[in-house]
Amino acid sequence: METMETPAPLLLTQKFVPEIYLPAASTIEIDAALPTFIYNYYNLDPLWHKDEPGNRILLIEPEFFAVSGK
Repeated sequence: METMETPAPLLLTQKFVPEIYLPAASTIEIDAALPTFIYNYYNLDPLWHKDEPGNRILLIEPEFFAVSGK
């Protein structure tokens, strides 16, 4: 099998520094009469229960942004 050299632009790297800027917290309104759908980083399917009214919550766990190797 032939090998191919890595293109020069792909050789440049930099340290990944995860940052997130969230809007200021506001009051959350949950309708107890509706189901609640919780999304996270591995479940962001916009079509999941798309035809059902419900409370939709995006859960962002702090560990997701932790820098390993510290």
